[in-house]
Amino acid sequence: MYYQTLCMYLCNLVFTAANWLTEMLNPMNIFSSRKGKAAECFNFCRGLNFKSKKDDEHDHATGKDKTICVVDSGIAFNSPFPAILRPERKVELILSFDFSQRDGGDKELPFKELLKAEQWAKDRGHPFPQIKGNPVTEDPNIRECYVFENKDDAMCPMIVHFPIVNKTFREYLKPGVPRKTQSEKDFANFDIFDDPAQPYSSFTFQYKPETFERMHELMKFNTLLNMDLIKEKIGYYVGYRRNNLNQ
Repeated sequence: MYYQTLCMYLCNLVFTAANWLTEMLNPMNIFSSRKGKAAECFNFCRGLNFKSKKDDEHDHATGKDKTICVVDSGIAFNSPFPAILRPERKVELILSFDFSQRDGGDKELPFKELLKAEQWAKDRGHPFPQIKGNPVTEDPNIRECYVFENKDDAMCPMIVHFPIVNKTFREYLKPGVPRKTQSEKDFANFDIFDDPAQPYSSFTFQYKPETFERMHELMKFNTLLNMDLIKEKIGYYVGYRRNNLNQ
């Protein structure tokens, strides 16, 4: 009985895998729907009704379908600006930490995702500071922190942008505290995207302890290095709000 049940299970498993492959390669699914192009999972919203009134307009398919196709929003661009640029939020200051892979290596300018976000905002009429054509984005000397703002538009959020860059961290244990021992120097002496082993590739899903600690300490250092700048910008907006209560 046990072996009979096991055989039935294995046959069903093979059939399911074959059926999934057939569905994925079905031209009707590839070209007419998201099946085969996106991850399909059970619909966690099935049976829910999001309408408060009968005449409300919502996506009728959300609560009815047994499964839904989930697409990684990072395919559009790998920064969550759409969620915070809604006009209702009235965002004034954005701390942007960009962990996107740079295929051109450590020397590639780290603004690819910001440029996509700028275009996305422009297409929808949302205020966004100038990225494309901004002189600071053309400087090959990559910094630990960038500030983008539009001083002529009070509704335009300021962006304090932190790319992944191992620069001052190589020489300093903490801001203002030089590295002294060889072990301290060896720990900080690493490339991010230029390393042939690709420890920080987008396809690396599990990190060695040292690999994780290096990235953790690097971004912590780069943030602390610019803490005064962050406080200055926060203070600016606190003062602005204090003097413009009606906006």
